[in-house]
Amino acid sequence: MDNEDTKFEEWMKAVDDVLENKVGLNSDDMRDREWLSAYEAGETPEQAIQELCGNPDNVVSFMERELYG
Repeated sequence: MDNEDTKFEEWMKAVDDVLENKVGLNSDDMRDREWLSAYEAGETPEQAIQELCGNPDNVVSFMERELYG
């Protein structure tokens, strides 16, 4: 595993930490998202979640978006 893979894994751990703290799920529990593209674009984990999944502070809206697209 090279250094870039390690950095992405650390970034995904931060994504999962935010998701677990806000909505009780991690990225593996959710539909597939373009996480790598967000990472490569230089987004923070919080920015990527907001863009790809919605606002995790509004759990109802977040889960409706997750369940119904």
